[in-house]
Amino acid sequence: FWRIKVSMEGIALASYADLVRLANLPKAIQAAWEEQDIYLWSPAFKIRPRAFLQTARAMTLVQPRAVIEDALPKGKIYP
Repeated sequence: FWRIKVSMEGIALASYADLVRLANLPKAIQAAWEEQDIYLWSPAFKIRPRAFLQTARAMTLVQPRAVIEDALPKGKIYP
């Protein structure tokens, strides 16, 4: 997946808490979310357009917090 940091004008969307409020998600807002940066997530692999949009939307709304590595895994990548 691509994790994209963006800045937006005209809309108050600076934290995950702002996203939960704006999207009217059925979640109780936690204090830590006020400080959590917001990212847009996009699949970095080939899938059908409808699945692409659904996956990007779902990942953006969930905001995964896993550790992200900047390096490729060791070993053979392709045959």
